[in-house]
Amino acid sequence: MANSRHLVECIASVTGRPLPTVVGQMRSLREAEPSLVTTGGRGIVAPRMTSLDAASLLCAVFGSETVQDSASVLLALKSLPASPQIRTRKPKPYEDPRTPGPLFTLGLEPSHSVVDGVAAALEIFDREEEFSRQIAPPMRPGKETGFYARFSVQYPQHFASLTVGVHGRFSEIWVYGRRQKLKSWQLRECNEDALREIAACLRTA
Repeated sequence: MANSRHLVECIASVTGRPLPTVVGQMRSLREAEPSLVTTGGRGIVAPRMTSLDAASLLCAVFGSETVQDSASVLLALKSLPASPQIRTRKPKPYEDPRTPGPLFTLGLEPSHSVVDGVAAALEIFDREEEFSRQIAPPMRPGKETGFYARFSVQYPQHFASLTVGVHGRFSEIWVYGRRQKLKSWQLRECNEDALREIAACLRTA
């Protein structure tokens, strides 16, 4: 299972951030008081990283510009209020009306933070193969099928959004904070491929 080294290498790979920067950000989260990620031994006795650890590091990487800001940025992101929205498409005449609803939910409440949301999304992608077997009937040829996701963080004014769903079927959307109109802002985001790779790292590294 993934230790902190495996997770850092994976997050650096999927985000395109320099590995030394992500190493420093993980160290910053680990050395915070209290620690913001799982801590313990090093080397062969290093603790297994969890989906919450992965979500915390991803949020810190997306939301901070410097290693020194990582812990404070993560705390700021975790304090953003959460708002949900679920969209379900009505089945077409050629589709089975008995299976129009969601195959899954993220299991979140407004009291959960953006870190909880991303962790829940990673756990969904860890079970993607199981859920995929339940996608029936198949979509018409030429239509996108399967799982999709998008996670984004806006900075320096913090705002985040998370969407997970199945093409043409449903989506669950969570918004964290309130987007403000600023003259200068930046956005970092990833899609289902990144979340899928992180989930696989946690499972197999």
